Amino acid sequence: LKANEDTRLDERVMQLFDFINVLTARSPSRLLPLKKRLNISTYKVIPLTSEVGLIGWVNDSKPISQKIMDYRKKNGIQIDAEQSRSVVFAGGTIEKYEALPPNKKVEAFKQGFKMTCADDLSKTLFLESTGSEHWLQRRTNYITSLAMTSIAGYIMGLGDRHTNNIMMNEKSGKLVHIDFGDCFEVTIHRNYRPEKVPFRLTRIFVNALEVSKIEGTFRLSCENVMKLLRKNSDQIIGLLNVFEYDPLLQWMIANKNQGTNSASAVLNRIDDKLHGKDFDQNQILSVEDQIDSLIKEATNVENLSCMYYGWGPWW
Repeated sequence: LKANEDTRLDERVMQLFDFINVLTARSPSRLLPLKKRLNISTYKVIPLTSEVGLIGWVNDSKPISQKIMDYRKKNGIQIDAEQSRSVVFAGGTIEKYEALPPNKKVEAFKQGFKMTCADDLSKTLFLESTGSEHWLQRRTNYITSLAMTSIAGYIMGLGDRHTNNIMMNEKSGKLVHIDFGDCFEVTIHRNYRPEKVPFRLTRIFVNALEVSKIEGTFRLSCENVMKLLRKNSDQIIGLLNVFEYDPLLQWMIANKNQGTNSASAVLNRIDDKLHGKDFDQNQILSVEDQIDSLIKEATNVENLSCMYYGWGPWW
């Protein structure tokens, strides 16, 4: 039972994710390799009022933060080793780190990387597997679910992807996202500590991929998913058009003089993403160039160093 939040937004996101799963299932295997693994884990959301709703329970899953902490406690690794090192380098307090100019913050941020190999998630996937075949299946499930949720989440402008809002199914290795209160790029455009990345692709997540890291299954899966969504852009926009006539409170622009509703602006932004015009409206990017630009943004150290420390950019 979730209170003090409009769960209609979570319900709409689940509807979109279910629709994407249908598109994936209907797509020919020759156009969508690994399609049996390319589906988003969803759950039921039942809004009761505008401030209260029921959220379905997700079985056999733990937040990524918990899995990392469990691994570090078991292996005697300081849980916040990277952040602590960066803070000490910056002067000893998180306030001093936050106040650093961008170039100095990047330098301090990189200092934290020296403290660990950031292989916590990779080792966890391996150690929790019953054998080599099980490990390969779980790792592939992890990679494809990371690609699928990254691209679908980017289309929706999903923010606040800290490690408590991303869970992992302990049996399959698939990622499960929760809490969709910050959609439609509200975290990117907020005045206080805006987010700088399109989705979470930090060190620990990258190191849990294949030997070639981002190259290979992850990049190809991202490209194939984006091709599928762009091919079905009209249906996706049609599904989301309901927001134009049933706007949520978070969507209202605080300028009553204009009386504008941000729903149309949000839909236009999603439409740009689905047509490769998200970086420049005067230029249509190919799927490959679009994905490449997104990955570069998500892994850019300057962007990550500016993220709110509670988001866990070192992880």
